[in-house]
Amino acid sequence: MNLKFVSALIVLVAALTGCMSAPKDGPVSGIGNLDEALIAKEKQVWEAYKRKDAATLRDLLHDTSYAIEDADGEIITKAEALADLPNFTIDDYMMKNVQVIPINRGAAIVRYNVMVKGSSKGKPFTPHWSTASSIWVEHNGKWQNLVYQETQVLHHH
Repeated sequence: MNLKFVSALIVLVAALTGCMSAPKDGPVSGIGNLDEALIAKEKQVWEAYKRKDAATLRDLLHDTSYAIEDADGEIITKAEALADLPNFTIDDYMMKNVQVIPINRGAAIVRYNVMVKGSSKGKPFTPHWSTASSIWVEHNGKWQNLVYQETQVLHHH
């Protein structure tokens, strides 16, 4: 291999590495590091649903945000989620194996397992674990949720 090629390869790898990693120690909107900040934001979304707090949800969800439900693959927009909030009851939820995967400086994925206990229009959910991916973007100086998707975890015995 010639030296020019090796130098170009080193620059390319360095550039790609730089693009894929977000700063781990700088403040993000005044909250600790990126991982802690986004995990806290994810929990704020769940807590807002639990409290039926439309104002907080409106602030945390990007205007074009949507969720893909694990039960039927239905796409739920921000407007639909807010309209359905009174019919949606969360009694409890559990999160485990939470990871933050940086995309770039202004975007990251929060991936975790979640189990939700509650009901929709009075019909209780069947409690089960799902794997969730939540995409967060920095928009006008604040982090907002852009996409949330759940997939039910099926255990084979």
